[in-house]
Amino acid sequence: MSKTVDLELKKAFAELHQKTVETTKKVQIADMQIESLKKSKQLAELTTVEIKDNKSFLEKSMKETEEHCRELVKQRKFQPEK
Repeated sequence: MSKTVDLELKKAFAELHQKTVETTKKVQIADMQIESLKKSKQLAELTTVEIKDNKSFLEKSMKETEEHCRELVKQRKFQPEK
């Protein structure tokens, strides 16, 4: 009977060890996915900031260009025709 109990215990411990190994692997995979998602999120945030900065620059540039065009039109109006 004690041999049967020993075999059952060995089997139970082997199964428990196998589950521990599988769970450890799953946790490692989850950790890698988390890190990957963190990096993707960080890249997306940086891209968003860069796009906003670029948008601001383009809007400012467009305003300056419009002002220069207005000045040119004013200058043309006041220049005598040849």
